[in-house]
Amino acid sequence: MNNAQEFKKKYFSDWSINTKNNINNGVYTDLAEQIPTPKTNNSVLIEFGCGNGASTVELAKLGYRIIVLECNEFCAKACFDLLSEIGISVKRATVSNYQSVLKTTKAKVLIIEGDGLQFLKHKFNAEFMTCWFIGASAIDSSKILNLPLNDNDPTIFSKYRTHIHQQIYRNFKKYNTSRHPGIIQFVDRSWLPIGHTMLSVQDAYFKLHSPLSENKYHLNFGVGIVDQAIFKGVDYVSNRSTDGPGTPIIVQTMATLK
Repeated sequence: MNNAQEFKKKYFSDWSINTKNNINNGVYTDLAEQIPTPKTNNSVLIEFGCGNGASTVELAKLGYRIIVLECNEFCAKACFDLLSEIGISVKRATVSNYQSVLKTTKAKVLIIEGDGLQFLKHKFNAEFMTCWFIGASAIDSSKILNLPLNDNDPTIFSKYRTHIHQQIYRNFKKYNTSRHPGIIQFVDRSWLPIGHTMLSVQDAYFKLHSPLSENKYHLNFGVGIVDQAIFKGVDYVSNRSTDGPGTPIIVQTMATLK
């Protein structure tokens, strides 16, 4: 195993802890319940990042065909194995060959391994898209940001998240050919310091997402208090205050194309 694989495997291992706690706290189920019913039998939902596949399992229950975009091969394999084990039809492809696979497969879920932003730079048809708890290993984050690898740089993950959010906003608008108004569901773990309110969090996220969305989406926000156990594993938190006590929260941003 080379150094790149070691970074990726460690991220997968750490995120598996988060996944277990998300399952135990019903997080994936609650988030999936916020997604509207598909308009047609062929409606497509794109999942940007799948972890070990537990989130994909919940999404597959909704009636959409699922396209998973995953840059970490350990996550992609775990997702494929989990779906296969429980009887959900699934195929794997790469960003270089997915087009031919997409034309021929009848699988419920297609996992595309590689830089998901490359998929989003070509025409696609998707009614809905999820981006839950986006993150990546230091080596994947650095590669996608075109930065030198520095696993001691604590800012790399926030830079990666901001970049991914911005590119999803931009390309979902530019390349999506769906006739139905497209919706993106962003979900992030965050931190509510004592003295702050839920409204102040929503205001902060509006100020964060408005420039990223380039005023091409209607933005709606929801905030929920969660068990701090979901922070164990990859401690990858937006707007985290380490200066004092507070409350762990999840922030959902629903972005609907104007």
